[in-house]
Amino acid sequence: MAAPRTLNPPAAIDARQARAIAHAVAQQELEGLKVSPATLEDMHRAARGEISDDDVIANIYARFDHVPIFRP
Repeated sequence: MAAPRTLNPPAAIDARQARAIAHAVAQQELEGLKVSPATLEDMHRAARGEISDDDVIANIYARFDHVPIFRP
């Protein structure tokens, strides 16, 4: 099994935040999905307080605007 890509988070992210990101990525991998590097970076930016959770979601929708996905 490949090591999670979040094992070496940026230094400004504490252990609790790093675990939350690692768990989110692992959950997606269990579902057979891959988290893109851009989304992973957005997750790190949100953990550092640079962007909001809503910004992360908006960025994901923007990256996949050509795919019909549920949008609340």
